[in-house]
Amino acid sequence: MTEATQVKFRRGTTAEVAASIVENEMQIDTTKGVLVVMVGGVVYEMARVDGNNVSSFVNDFAVGGAVGAADAVTLYANGAGKFSTGSSGAVPEANSDDFIVEADGSSGGISLLNRDGATSRITWSTPTGGKSAEIKNNYSNGEFRLNTSKVGASMLLGADDTITNLTLSGASGSESAVFAGTVTVTDGLEVGDTSKASAIVYIKSSATGESELRMGDTDTDAGSIAYNNNDDEMGFRAGAGLRLLLGSQKLYPNADDYLDIGKTDKRIKDIYLSGGVYLGGTAAANLLDDYEEGTWTPVIGYGTVTVSMAVYTKIGRTVTLQSSFSAFSDQTTAAGISFTGLPFNATSDAPGAFMGRYFGKTGSMCSYIGVSNVVFYESVSAGTWDALGHDDLNNASAYIKFQTTYQAT
Repeated sequence: MTEATQVKFRRGTTAEVAASIVENEMQIDTTKGVLVVMVGGVVYEMARVDGNNVSSFVNDFAVGGAVGAADAVTLYANGAGKFSTGSSGAVPEANSDDFIVEADGSSGGISLLNRDGATSRITWSTPTGGKSAEIKNNYSNGEFRLNTSKVGASMLLGADDTITNLTLSGASGSESAVFAGTVTVTDGLEVGDTSKASAIVYIKSSATGESELRMGDTDTDAGSIAYNNNDDEMGFRAGAGLRLLLGSQKLYPNADDYLDIGKTDKRIKDIYLSGGVYLGGTAAANLLDDYEEGTWTPVIGYGTVTVSMAVYTKIGRTVTLQSSFSAFSDQTTAAGISFTGLPFNATSDAPGAFMGRYFGKTGSMCSYIGVSNVVFYESVSAGTWDALGHDDLNNASAYIKFQTTYQAT
């Protein structure tokens, strides 16, 4: 048991002041009076006691409070209460009061100590339970969090601060983060969560300004994606120059005759267009709006025939036909051999190449496209055209092959 030395002081028979020395501690017990200390001949009042009430005015700092009250300890400065502790925690006496920890040495601050595996935190809130914020550290997983219960609140950091592995999240799917100034990320920036349906990054500027996402090793030698609010254009840059713009439902270069699509060793594979391509100019005559390949079904005017080939190629309005016919069932009708069923009607007549065998005509012959059919003619010395008729076929092995090109309507 620790031994104690005790000295008692009396004034009359009712008041008593007891001073005890226990090891290195001096205890003073009194119910009323003033406790003073003298240093270098100067008297300093330490505390004034009146029943259970204690007040103190040691220069700018004192400790006092009603014994047994909810606010058991109060910190004073210049005679006014500044900070109290009690059953509800430690609270400032007024909204304008600060709690400051300061050290004269190289370091100082507040240390929050907790058991292993527990979480330490500093929480800010109003006495009425309003919106709060907190700094929290989870000892078990090393996670450090800055939380706020107010949706849309901001987290501000100083210009020289650096954060590693920063995760920002909100409530009810309204996750968002707003950065003012420049944010530097040294090892990648990840946005979103695989459990969410979407992830959005907003880069905002004024109504007449430009928002830009810049990538590169320097600020000037960089590629970027930028949006011009004033012109409602999205721009793509490589190096110092603007290369490609997207706006007004159009994708176009920054200047006329400026960009190529693909390279000699890096070609574009397929281009799917619902419209056309202007080649060599911008007038309607330069528009190529169709390319098509297919087959067509020739229909003979008399009898039947075997069709071994009937194909076409259409480039713009230009149509090229290739066809082969044999085994004509009618070789007696004097009417000309004619086929309908063209894949596209013609704007006007057009001749084409022709070859055949086993028919009586021996002059120069050609195929001929009318508006909706193809026939075959012989050029005769009288200056007229003589149609190749069914009765000109003189063998069951008669054969016709032709190719012709015409303009479609």
